[in-house]
Order: sequence, then structure tokens, then C-alpha cells
Amino acid sequence: MKNLVVGFLLVSLLTVSAFCKEKKISPESESADEISYQRLFTITRSLNANQVVYEAALDKDGFSIKNPIKVYWIMYGKKGTTTEPLNTIEKKIGYGIAITTVTANEVVFNVKSLPENPIKAALIRDKEEIKVRALMDINGEESVVSQIYIESKSAFPLPKVVYIDITGVSLKTNKEQTERIIPKK
Repeated sequence: MKNLVVGFLLVSLLTVSAFCKEKKISPESESADEISYQRLFTITRSLNANQVVYEAALDKDGFSIKNPIKVYWIMYGKKGTTTEPLNTIEKKIGYGIAITTVTANEVVFNVKSLPENPIKAALIRDKEEIKVRALMDINGEESVVSQIYIESKSAFPLPKVVYIDITGVSLKTNKEQTERIIPKK
């Protein structure tokens, strides 16, 4: 009987220890825990209420050098509000980004559908608070981008863009302004 109890305890301990293995943290997962995100701007569209969100990824030193900008969908059209990553086509020709410069204090990138309009994500340290801003020329003035709106028509295989409105606040005048871009045909 004693051997049976000892055997049962031994099997129980081995079973429990198999489920309680020490979790090893790799440098990648360790740094992922230290990343925080701040919204830069959103893209809204005429086709539906879903939004593409652009966020700055920040670590203790400033912009995360490895993946400084996070881009994803907020899907309002589904049951409950959910988030989803961009698909491959969206990354390559629509809402994806091409990063040209990354430092701890700034990231320069383009949204793939606006290759001639670079955006500079700048880090601003204000006492103990860190803020980020998306800066872009709007109507020839450096401005803080707040929103990009895309008016489009349904078409096959991809929607046809009618115009793009880029809205922000001018750093020079402190007034909101919008620039309309009409794609070349």
C-alpha cells in the first residue's frame, strides 16, 4: 500500500512538473513586453466604417528600431469591434508602408498609396511624457497629420480611388487644413 501511495505521488509530481516548466524569455519576447504604442493617424474610407490605424512602436529609448510603425485594421463591420492585420495586397499597394529612415527620435515613411508624400513620425519629450506626431506637408506647410480619407468607387478587382483628403494642423498657423489629392488616370 505504501509503495502504491509513493508511486501515485511520484506520477502526480511528474505530471504537474510537465505542465509547470520554466518559461524561458528570449530577447525578442522580452523587448516585446516593453513596447508601447501611440496612435499617429488613421485612414478612413467611403466604402465602409472600417479604419486603418498607424501607430508608433516605442521602447525605452524611443522608436523601436526593429518595427517602428504598426499598421492594422479596426473592423467595425463585424460583430463587435475587432482588429486585423493588413493582408498581402493591402501591404504592397494600398495601406502598407515603406520606411526610409529610422532613428530613436524619428521615423520617415510613406504609405504605399501615397509614395510622393513622405510622413515623418517625430518623438517629442515633454518633461516625463513622450508623445509622437505624424508630420507631413499639407498644402505646402509642415503639418501634424490627423486623418486621411479615401473616397473610392467599387470596381473589380480593386476599388478605384476618386480622391484622397489629407487633414492636419499647420505648425505655422496652428489651423486645420485639408489637401485633396486626385490620382493620375
